Amino acid sequence: MKELLAGLLIAGLISWYDIANTPPDHYLSPVPDHPLQEVQVEDEVDPMAKRIEAFLDHYRSPLAEHADFIVAISHTYGIDPRLLVSIAGVESTFCKFIPAHSFNCFGWGIYHGKVTRFPNYKFGVQEVARGLSRPPYKGKTYQEFAGTYSESKDWAQKVEYFYERI
Repeated sequence: MKELLAGLLIAGLISWYDIANTPPDHYLSPVPDHPLQEVQVEDEVDPMAKRIEAFLDHYRSPLAEHADFIVAISHTYGIDPRLLVSIAGVESTFCKFIPAHSFNCFGWGIYHGKVTRFPNYKFGVQEVARGLSRPPYKGKTYQEFAGTYSESKDWAQKVEYFYERI
């Protein structure tokens, strides 16, 4: 038994060492070459932004301070801001568990060892909103595109759980 535990410990340390010493360009995807979109955030506070901020505050999410931007960029791309927040809830517990230095709260482009990274949370929100406004997601409900977005069989139900509570 001791040999088994020692072997597992050594294997874990070797894996950690390999990950820690892998150059970033080996596993990072490039940041999109277009700039962060300028969106006009209204002087008057949007009631949806207040709801989203309170919801994200409840979960102690770093996205809470970006609630106005989430609502504004969602409107820019014709996306329901509750959908973005709900996806972040399912994919990363509202940005609390994300790949290091990725600012990727949405599981967007994270599969088979690939990690899509963004320079900040706002850019990540913008990229996902933009992506959801295009095929294969455009014009579909999250129930309809669940199988495209995630391999999880209960992904849509998890999204719905948060969506209904915002």
